[in-house]
Amino acid sequence: ISVSGTFVAVVTIQRSFDNGQTWLDIETITAPMERHGRACTGAWYRAGVKSGEYVSGTAVVVVGR
Repeated sequence: ISVSGTFVAVVTIQRSFDNGQTWLDIETITAPMERHGRACTGAWYRAGVKSGEYVSGTAVVVVGR
């Protein structure tokens, strides 16, 4: 996971084990960061900013390889 940019927001990382039918929050990010790790086999990941959690700026998010 890599989050860069200048932003005031809460970026939420979510994971699904049922092909995107159900999403669970696994992490929230409020500042630029980078983390390396292993993804769960068969899991889908996505990132976004939920309604009401954006103030300003641009967050650039890369999830995956």
